[in-house]
Amino acid sequence: MQRYIQFDPLKVDDFTTDIWEHPLHNHNHFELIYIGSGKGIHHLNDERIPYSKGHLYLIKPADAHEFKVEDRTRFIYFKFTGLYQSGISDTVDLQAWNRELDHLLCLNRIGNLLNTEKDQRRAGDLMEMISDEYYERSGHYEDVIFKLFQALLFVILRSRPESIDPLPKVEGELCNEELLDYIETNIYDPNMLTIKMIAENFNYSPHYMGTFFKKNVGVPLRDYVRDYRQRLIEHRLKYSKSTLREIATEFGYTDESHLSKSFSRYHDITPMAFRKKG
Repeated sequence: MQRYIQFDPLKVDDFTTDIWEHPLHNHNHFELIYIGSGKGIHHLNDERIPYSKGHLYLIKPADAHEFKVEDRTRFIYFKFTGLYQSGISDTVDLQAWNRELDHLLCLNRIGNLLNTEKDQRRAGDLMEMISDEYYERSGHYEDVIFKLFQALLFVILRSRPESIDPLPKVEGELCNEELLDYIETNIYDPNMLTIKMIAENFNYSPHYMGTFFKKNVGVPLRDYVRDYRQRLIEHRLKYSKSTLREIATEFGYTDESHLSKSFSRYHDITPMAFRKKG
């Protein structure tokens, strides 16, 4: 299988075609692909997904994909690599940016990332502006693109394609969307994610909280928190240049040794071996 290599931290492609000329392939970078018009089939890993106008896909380096165009299609590609820690703009809050990327890369939906027509239109407008800025290259265009990309990121995360469908909201009762939002917000602070602390935040007993979560999410709360944190750490090891000390500090471990022991128990491999494995 062919592998496409990109050296630039940012590249945009905007084109319309009747025929897809790239065989099944993967990359060394990430791609956000917006369908501006047309329809067909997106072959992504082992899935064949119908695509149409307004769909948005996230392609990770290990993903293999190609398109089969049925109706003439406009593709807008936003390709990026090396955005952890440095980003593009010197004015960005690096910690906040890294955490936004964490949540983007943890999205686990294979298909379209956008759940509503409104978000599809908004994402389309943002991708149009990103394309215009990239091709016109007016003053400070990279900073403008970065800000547009941040806005696009929020639109994607708001759609929450990875979330479990929320329970109907009943006044005075907890719904799993609130609970998952709380976990996502506090995932970098282990002290905020004990069952006792979560239960106190929502004014329930720890026993009720544990029972509620297992019933409505399908796994024990402690396991969900552990698995989510480990997925974020995996992405930092794979796609960033953060040191073990920096990762340990950000995710609330006492030191590198604590992180290494926790990671090794979960993966049966040390963090540095995992990073070298790619």
